[in-house]
Amino acid sequence: MHKTYIEVNLDNLRHNFLEVKKKIPRHTNIMPVIKANAYGHGVLPVARELIDVGAKKLAIFSVEEAEELRGAGVKTPLLILGSVFPEEAKRAVLTGASIAVFDLSVAKVLSREAKKQCKKVPVHLKVDTGMGRLGVLAEKTLPFVKALKKMPGIEIEGVFSHFSSADDPKSVLTATQLKTFKDLIAKLRKNRITFKEIHIDNSIAAMTLPVSYFDFVRPGIVLYGLSPFSRYFPRGLADIRPVLSFKTKIAQVKTLPKNHCVGYGCTYKTVRKTKVAVIPVGYADGYDRSLSNRAEVLIRGRRAPVIGRISMELTTADVSYLKDVMAGDEVVLIGRQGKEEILTEELAQKINTISYEIVTRLPKSIPRVYIKNGKAIY
Repeated sequence: MHKTYIEVNLDNLRHNFLEVKKKIPRHTNIMPVIKANAYGHGVLPVARELIDVGAKKLAIFSVEEAEELRGAGVKTPLLILGSVFPEEAKRAVLTGASIAVFDLSVAKVLSREAKKQCKKVPVHLKVDTGMGRLGVLAEKTLPFVKALKKMPGIEIEGVFSHFSSADDPKSVLTATQLKTFKDLIAKLRKNRITFKEIHIDNSIAAMTLPVSYFDFVRPGIVLYGLSPFSRYFPRGLADIRPVLSFKTKIAQVKTLPKNHCVGYGCTYKTVRKTKVAVIPVGYADGYDRSLSNRAEVLIRGRRAPVIGRISMELTTADVSYLKDVMAGDEVVLIGRQGKEEILTEELAQKINTISYEIVTRLPKSIPRVYIKNGKAIY
């Protein structure tokens, strides 16, 4: 085993996918979002497991992600949600992925490239219904689509949008966005413009908003067993299980005298003789420096507070109350050990961020160990 590694439980990933499936009607399919290295979990093993459990299409962000999946032999339909720049058009068309379009100049380049490759490029029209990011404004969509339909090599496959505040039950914007989206689809249909694939739901909408179901839902964070809320996932909403654990081993155990500094800047000074464990993980490994003097880790099934400033590749924890702690003992930074558990959401709350940021920061350089049927498979 590696001294520091990320454990990814594919059994829990599969379970979460099936939990989402329970929430949606039979005619609606699931398009898992696996961008950003599958939210830090490792894109290829995650993609393969989701395809195996029934994913009909996968949502990614970039041409590079499409190339990585195709290069690994993944043939399942893909949708590139992010920007495709003109210089990437050739590569994008070669992948055979569906491409989000919201700029006519880029669509023209895709059209020319499709003709060169003797292909049809499936595109999904991205509509900005209130998010204010990528997308064509709803009132400008009809002329945009009419122009798109005239471009050879372009196959208009789908239309989609994205909720900005579905995780806030007090927000009225979700209902406003959904109405804008439905009104637009109705308007386009009156103009004899239809789509094979219509979708707007993110994780929380997929779990809680039946009136927004179309051909696909696009869950992301919920598949990884993490909360789409700033607070913990309401356990009554679904049986969602965390997929990722972050583990390492103690590098050194030693006892510091009273009034001894710990870490850069001496932000922590021992108030008594203190036994500490030095852990070979730091902010270069995605363990946020802001967790200094705030977080806890699990050692021998108990919580041990992080003391002193987190360094680039080292963190120090107070293990004074733990018996027989020694170098080589397992340390859990995220996940379960014995009866104790540190959730990603717990770390996020301590530094005023969201679980998405905690897991997507975990670098690819940290080895991933995948668990299936209760056993490590690679």
